[in-house]
Amino acid sequence: MPDLEQLTLQSLSTTSGDTGLCDKVPLTRLKSIALDIGATQTVISIFECLALPAGVKVALCIPQIEGSQSFSDIFSAMDRASDGPSPVVRSLRAIRISNNGFVVQFNTSVAFKSHHYDSWNPADDDIPLSIQFTCNPLAHVQPTIIFELCRIASQDRIHSMFLELLYDLPELFWRTGSAGLLDLQVIHLSRNSIRGLIEALSIDDIQGSVVAYPSLRVLELEGTNFRDHEPEDLQHVIEQRAERGARIHELRLVGCIKNLTVDQVRLLEEVGVNVDGHKEETCADPSRYGYAPGRLF
Repeated sequence: MPDLEQLTLQSLSTTSGDTGLCDKVPLTRLKSIALDIGATQTVISIFECLALPAGVKVALCIPQIEGSQSFSDIFSAMDRASDGPSPVVRSLRAIRISNNGFVVQFNTSVAFKSHHYDSWNPADDDIPLSIQFTCNPLAHVQPTIIFELCRIASQDRIHSMFLELLYDLPELFWRTGSAGLLDLQVIHLSRNSIRGLIEALSIDDIQGSVVAYPSLRVLELEGTNFRDHEPEDLQHVIEQRAERGARIHELRLVGCIKNLTVDQVRLLEEVGVNVDGHKEETCADPSRYGYAPGRLF
């Protein structure tokens, strides 16, 4: 058992009793653990019975989450099971897979190897934490739980964020994220509305000192269907931020250039931002802007 390198557990019944009295199972050579075992308490009970080395890759599939407290309890148990410092993370990816279902993954690299999500238990060795979860509909959990998970897991030190299929995210969602992600320098949106983001990035004349995502340097929009006046509003936001010393250096348009006129693209370029609408690539390497990586757990 101490020589075990990969551990996968599925479909366990909920444990009961005081797991604090059980002897911890040492898995000194474990490299990855994947749990698809039901309720949050079952996940916690498993970690309470394990002694894990530092840097173990963790993948969790949880059928029902009541709220951010569920994640707090899970990460506390993971921290008690781990013997050493946690991995260093640089990026976050969040995908909506159903009305109440999400996948959130943390990466030690500035970008993900695979451009789109393909598994809650990815083979990539630079994803130390991947969580697929479904929120209890009766608990009315909001998409902002992504930022709660980010705060609990990585202490908000995330520098690249990739969001996919979250649809019409309101300004409140983006403002909530900005409150903690002050070091965020790259936002990648795939198949999402950008109205709420534009409103959050704008600088209110009354509260002009409040700049959302003050470190943002790269904005990549993939598969975005620009609605009426959104290109002009985005141009205005870019101008505002440049005037306040929070300039967006690069705007990447992937698979959405057809929704913009040549004149609209030219207006964006005239405000000093590099508009790239031809390369089907992921975001530029943000290390050029001097990232200081965050810590996971």
